[in-house]
Amino acid sequence: MTSLKSKEKILEELGGLPVEIYDELVAEHFSLVKEKIHELHDLLGRCNYEEFCRVAHSIKSSSANLRLAPFQELGAEMEAASRDEVDRELLVQSVEKLEKLIARVESEGLP
Repeated sequence: MTSLKSKEKILEELGGLPVEIYDELVAEHFSLVKEKIHELHDLLGRCNYEEFCRVAHSIKSSSANLRLAPFQELGAEMEAASRDEVDRELLVQSVEKLEKLIARVESEGLP
């Protein structure tokens, strides 16, 4: 899994976005991802893989916009595993990885 880029590098890539605005966007993103984790668990329980795929795509896309590569990669992994030939075990593992990644970033912060 790709590591998180430094905040300075991300801000540079985003055209010099002020750090305060980026921090607010990331905090809101993490809040939404936590909500989506609950939704993903629910969708797994109902075997609703089409909707699971949509939520995973949303995580992938929003993470890419904020240059949060590990979250983007997990979103892509979940999206791929929920299409066509569903790999339920991989989906469960991916959601668990997402939960751990959120917890790690919240406790350690972004680099």
